[in-house]
Amino acid sequence: MHRVPRGPAPGLFIKAASDVDLKGVRQRDGHQRRNGYHNEFTNFNKWDQRGPAAVDDHGGDVTCGCADLNRHVSIEKKGFAMMSRANVLGVGVSAVNMEQALTTIFGWIDRAERHYVCVTGVHGVMESYRSKDLRRIHNEAGMVTPDGMPLAWLLKLAGFRDSDRVCGPELMPLVFKQSQGRDVRHFLYGGSPEALVRLRENLLRMAPDANIVGTHSPPYRPLTLDEDARIVDEINASDADIVWVGLSTPKQERWMAEHRAALSASVLIGVGAAFDIHSGLIDRAPGFLRRTGFEWTYRLFLEPRRLWRRYLSSNPFFVALVVMQKVGLYRPSI
Repeated sequence: MHRVPRGPAPGLFIKAASDVDLKGVRQRDGHQRRNGYHNEFTNFNKWDQRGPAAVDDHGGDVTCGCADLNRHVSIEKKGFAMMSRANVLGVGVSAVNMEQALTTIFGWIDRAERHYVCVTGVHGVMESYRSKDLRRIHNEAGMVTPDGMPLAWLLKLAGFRDSDRVCGPELMPLVFKQSQGRDVRHFLYGGSPEALVRLRENLLRMAPDANIVGTHSPPYRPLTLDEDARIVDEINASDADIVWVGLSTPKQERWMAEHRAALSASVLIGVGAAFDIHSGLIDRAPGFLRRTGFEWTYRLFLEPRRLWRRYLSSNPFFVALVVMQKVGLYRPSI
């Protein structure tokens, strides 16, 4: 069980995601593995100063005065601790660090639960701010890790002092290394055929005993229904436990949400640029720059035509909205 973080500071709205209900049984390697998918939020508004009336009759979300929430509530269900989240512009960002994220992922596999993971930074939050559907996809994820330092700082500001950055380029190799000797099967979905070959080689160089059971490079266009069905069959036939999705935000989040019910793998993880970095297509920022919150400037330098609009339009707006949320002028609900 993860350590319960200290109470959140006023200004960031906190919720917790419950463990999933398990349904069905899948056979593999002579032993039974349950699967099924259900994810729910427990609305912490019922503990705020306005009392139970603040929650609607169906347990739905109710916009809350964030300053009312000045304490952390820990709930357990079925013996598993719930995962606390901080509300960042309406996106519930999981209060985790790398160790906790790894424990969570392998715990889902061991218990044969089914989830998807959004590895989200400022860009993902701003895309969700502009799209109610994408915001819902994030909030229904089993885990939304803080991909960039700004989100990691906001979690600490909310009182989650043990939380830290959990980014795709670091999460992916660590999961591969820890999966060795655990009979965990990986499938890589996304990128060009050439990039997938290099990605596979580099991952196996880092984790020689990891088990990559398949790869697929989708076309750069919408799939037909038949093509999509064949991809689902291909992934399920591989009996993968983890499907790594490298399609970039928000395409990968939408793909995971749309395919979660059809895929038998325990975990879908959208890691975006991690595919390009670990295949050697792009360089990552130097280590000293990664903890400053300005890693995006290095990526902008490498890909100015593709990224200038994203960063120069979204980043200042993100800062303004966070300040508005902190002082109570903007009160998004999850």
